[in-house]
Amino acid sequence: MSIPISLFVVQLPNEHERFLAESVRAFNSCQREFQLMRKDPDSPVHIEQELDWEEALSQYKTSNYRDECIVILTGVPFRDNWFSHSDGKLAVISTHEWFELFGRPCLQSFLLSEFALAAACHSVGVQEAILRPHEKTTGCIGDLCLYKSDIIHKLRAGYVCPEHSQLLLQLGARQSQLAAIATVLNVGRSYALGRHEDLRRYGAFTADRVFIVHGRDQAARMELEQLIRRVGLEPVAIMNEPIQGRTVIEQIEEYSGVGYAFILCTPDDEGKLRGGTSLNPRPRQNVVFEYGLFVGIVGRKRVCCIAPEGQIEVPSDLAGVLQLRYSNNITEKSVQVMDELRSVGYEVQL
Repeated sequence: MSIPISLFVVQLPNEHERFLAESVRAFNSCQREFQLMRKDPDSPVHIEQELDWEEALSQYKTSNYRDECIVILTGVPFRDNWFSHSDGKLAVISTHEWFELFGRPCLQSFLLSEFALAAACHSVGVQEAILRPHEKTTGCIGDLCLYKSDIIHKLRAGYVCPEHSQLLLQLGARQSQLAAIATVLNVGRSYALGRHEDLRRYGAFTADRVFIVHGRDQAARMELEQLIRRVGLEPVAIMNEPIQGRTVIEQIEEYSGVGYAFILCTPDDEGKLRGGTSLNPRPRQNVVFEYGLFVGIVGRKRVCCIAPEGQIEVPSDLAGVLQLRYSNNITEKSVQVMDELRSVGYEVQL
């Protein structure tokens, strides 16, 4: 049975919310020893303009949450300029100025590392100080990181050193818990290094996100989005996501943290061979490009082409990728869509 960890989110910037949601999904899907459960925003600690760890700890110990493991995530800074503190039962994490200091891609890595540290402390019920943190940065979860620049090194290394592993075992942690913590850190390291294949290998992308590549047929896109939501999953389409000055390729690279991609090959354009006389219906060029891009990103077995019946030009190089053909609407293929998602590990709800 997994150990529940209650997550309270207080005054977190909207731009951090997506990274949090992705990190929680990755944490819960890559291991089963610990499970993060997001709670209502009624935090056991009162948060104002600045956080004081001792005050937060005092508030927590006089609250009704003393028998739980609690993680509080906030965008409010600590007065001591640290990013987090933990005592084994309570962990408070701040994302204040994270993007300004480190950029976007490492926020998932940071959150996973902090969740792993909170789980480690909770597994033995001690403050993180008792784990004898390394003053010199080694890449271990137990690094103190006196200088903020050391944090990225810690995230990219992402491991528990033999000394801390032995100490956690001596304090009562189980081997299965250490293995779960190591897996979470491996996933965090993969985020920090941009290694999407490693993320898939660790099972971090089989939670609930599915990518949709589409052309100009918005009705077909909306049908597919509704179908994916109906089975309890989250559709991701570029047009629904903030641009924030990025190119489409940059957006796809950032939102490619999925375990499956559906490609809507609707007949939006027409074309012919040079010298030919007849125009043939074909998907838009961006759809064809992104089709191949996702075959490379997630693998041929995790890509499905959905197209209307009849003649439509699809690149011959992609002939080996699964194709579902519908007559009137995409919902005709609901059973096949669910079967495909189940086959790669998605938990599909009927």
